[in-house]
Amino acid sequence: MTIYLSMVISVIIPLYNSAQWIEQCIESVLPFYQVVQIIAEDDGSTDNTGWFIEQLSLRDHRIEIYTHPNQINLGVALLEILVSKR
Repeated sequence: MTIYLSMVISVIIPLYNSAQWIEQCIESVLPFYQVVQIIAEDDGSTDNTGWFIEQLSLRDHRIEIYTHPNQINLGVALLEILVSKR
């Protein structure tokens, strides 16, 4: 008997002034069908990171954006995201 396990993956991507790399990062996980959710957490970037991630989210519904304009701290931001998902 063969048992197939179905696996789904959520990817959390912390961002801070990452405009230069965000497209390549997101594009690297999009081809995987197991990836059902991409959580992009922008911790108060001062470059164009927010704009880039917004444009990417228009192309793929799996991308969710969370923005924290005051650089509240990565640990706090991730905890907030995980609690909001319950």
